[in-house]
Amino acid sequence: HLMQIELTCSMSDERIFANVRANVALCSNWTKGAPAHEGHAVIVGGGPSLVDHLHKIKRRIALGQTVFALNGVCRFLNRNGIIPDYQVFLDGNVDLKDRMGEAKEYLVASQCDPSTLKAVPRPVLWHLMIPGILGHIPYREDTLLIGGGTTVGLSTMCLAYGLGYRNLHLFGFDSSNRDGRDHAYEVPVSEEFVGGQVIGPVPV
Repeated sequence: HLMQIELTCSMSDERIFANVRANVALCSNWTKGAPAHEGHAVIVGGGPSLVDHLHKIKRRIALGQTVFALNGVCRFLNRNGIIPDYQVFLDGNVDLKDRMGEAKEYLVASQCDPSTLKAVPRPVLWHLMIPGILGHIPYREDTLLIGGGTTVGLSTMCLAYGLGYRNLHLFGFDSSNRDGRDHAYEVPVSEEFVGGQVIGPVPV
């Protein structure tokens, strides 16, 4: 038997594009595409395996490689003596202030709540390529539209590629469970609502 699965965004189009318009008005510093180069992007997620590989990340930093920290993993890296080059935000339907750590720059998706953009120093806005977004951002010849789907990990891979990186190293990308935990660190949880229905606890 075939099962039909309907995918529903937890944010309405109206809210997404309201966020985009507000953030575009707040920040004129957008990501710009770059030609391919020899740099290495170290993209760090929060999966349980991350604790096993901190020494590898530090070794790559010593080699001059660029670290992209996804969401709340930035604070975990800070506690382990690492200040990433970038902290990347994508989620638009949660309060992200609890995820903010110390990074050299902050890459904030235009669909994020404007409070995220206002809360970080040196924000750089990036645009997820979603249907209809071009109707809500002013035309700029150097605008970089990022694919990758709906997760910050996949989108950051595309974002790094757009910034010229062709050598990508992924850590903590295991969406798994170890000893009852699905992250390398403790995370608070909120509940997401779709059409008024609770769909489960979501790490924030």
